[in-house]
Amino acid sequence: TRIVCHICARITRTVCHICARIIRIVCHICARITRIVCHICVRITRIVCHICARITRIVCHICARITRIVCHICARITRIVCH
Repeated sequence: TRIVCHICARITRTVCHICARIIRIVCHICARITRIVCHICVRITRIVCHICARITRIVCHICARITRIVCHICARITRIVCH
């Protein structure tokens, strides 16, 4: 699944955690990898980007819902479009 980050305008790759895998989003700006656990699976989600660091939304193509990932560094909101 490819996700377009509108903050850095880059394309990131993710692996669905619902498929018993760890979702990893690679930020091409800060070149860091963050781990995300979907709260739809009743787990806490946390994302830390040291440059954009904002609240992002990820569309899960399996559960067909929008998961909110809150970054505690910044309070801004952006959208990530799932392809």
